[in-house]
Amino acid sequence: MISTDVLILGCGWGGISAAYHLLREGVKDIVCIDSDTAPGGLMKTIELNGFIFDIGGSHIIFSSNESILEETLSLLGSNVIKHYRKTFVQLHDIFVPYPFENGLYVLPPSLRAEILISFIESLLELAKNPLQKPRNLEEYFRYYFGKELTEIYFKPYNEKIWKRSLNEIDIDWLSIPSRLPALNWRDVVKSATGIPTVGYKEQATFYYPLRGGIQALYNSALNKVLDLGLKLIAGIKVRSIKKDACRKWIVNDEIEARKIVSTIPLKELTNIIDIPDISHELTQYSKYLDFNSLIVVGIALRKKAPDMHWVYVPDKSIIFHRYAWISNYSSYNTPNQDEFSSLIVEITLRPEEFESIKVDKIVDKVVQDLKNLNLISENEREILFTKA
Repeated sequence: MISTDVLILGCGWGGISAAYHLLREGVKDIVCIDSDTAPGGLMKTIELNGFIFDIGGSHIIFSSNESILEETLSLLGSNVIKHYRKTFVQLHDIFVPYPFENGLYVLPPSLRAEILISFIESLLELAKNPLQKPRNLEEYFRYYFGKELTEIYFKPYNEKIWKRSLNEIDIDWLSIPSRLPALNWRDVVKSATGIPTVGYKEQATFYYPLRGGIQALYNSALNKVLDLGLKLIAGIKVRSIKKDACRKWIVNDEIEARKIVSTIPLKELTNIIDIPDISHELTQYSKYLDFNSLIVVGIALRKKAPDMHWVYVPDKSIIFHRYAWISNYSSYNTPNQDEFSSLIVEITLRPEEFESIKVDKIVDKVVQDLKNLNLISENEREILFTKA
């Protein structure tokens, strides 16, 4: 039986971050276990024929908190590159600089006028009824951005990623800093009248590992906590959690711990915890928990990437909600940036959709939609390979 003071379940970014802070606070005896023989979670990167793909989607490094940003970047040392964001919302054949409300100046004047009128109407309505508060995400967008911006971008895009009606989504989470770009009404007016503005400024500059994809950040953090004393055991799936007579946590009848930190999915935790009071409570509440799944498809291309980082796609006829030219994140993400590029697309699915998907059909739809958006041509030689 392995004995430890603190046992962390899951050694992805959340798990090793917890270990890092506990070790810094003086906790000496910490074990982290992970079901994967090569931990990393959503921070994993794969390399295929010289092309780099981040399998958890487009991850970048930024923060409005300078100390957090500095501490994160210190993990990478010199293995880091700085970028000035080149991000867009693709509205049919128009690339609107992100955030959308700051990039209105590229839209036709008539559409800008409709957006501005709608936005001013929403401000006037708020002024007349200052105590009236939005009850859900759709009302939030309509209250603060107006009908036009909501219908053109916020509603279709968010329904694609959330996979449900926005009037079913609460807005408590919007109080978390940086979850949505803060609205500046002056910027919206300027942008709608043709003056470029920059929003979401804490993300306007971002960082990325020079070599190794986003997993380089994970690997650096993992090495740091291992040096601080973390014991990592890979390839162990949590099958059972219970407590013994001394109130110690027992995992898989193999590991005992005084305290447990879990980063594994809550739905999964419900099925493996065998402590009547806790498991009953978890079961009662977990039935109200909902989630979506994410599929990331990587495409290696025989073409130079456009001068972009990532692009949001509100069009519901397109299967993916975002694509990223990850070869532009670092010159080491592709064999040669002048001749090749790597692209990743992100697709949100409901759990029942995820369980029944056929990967080859998803990939076929992705390729066709990339052609529909004129991102790749009909030339079969342009696509070197795909990976989902």
